Amino acid sequence: MSIWETVTLGIVSSLIATFVFLGLGWVLKKVVLPWFEDKIYRGVRVDGRWKLYFNNQKNSKFFGMLELKQNGDRVSGSFTYENTDRTEVMTYRLVGAVANSYVNISLAPTARRSIDTGSLVARIYEESGLQMTGTLIYISTKNGQIESAPVLLTYVDS
Repeated sequence: MSIWETVTLGIVSSLIATFVFLGLGWVLKKVVLPWFEDKIYRGVRVDGRWKLYFNNQKNSKFFGMLELKQNGDRVSGSFTYENTDRTEVMTYRLVGAVANSYVNISLAPTARRSIDTGSLVARIYEESGLQMTGTLIYISTKNGQIESAPVLLTYVDS
């Protein structure tokens, strides 16, 4: 075997080994570790669908629906509501965490021309089913001001 063949074989084999190790690292980080974290997590489970009401009361105005996915203590998902001012359905991406019976979620609009981001901090409790009560802080689409509202979330199903 010539020196060029040996060098080429060495380069190709090290590239293959690098891609194999990168692939295994990605699988470990994105698949195995989240699966393991979810299996050992012993806190409250909030994954599923939640109805959001303003003013911390079920008889107040129904506002929207949260779809939560939980992996260990991390939460992700979506939030949708019908914006009557603009006659459209608004959708938001959610990311957050659950700790000590509290959930902290950041909301980001999926529409590129929307400025109304927000945060939700709520306490989880059980009263005729799982519920959360807390505050939604958001940027108003009407005036661009930061506003807040007390909210109640009731668990619908998974």
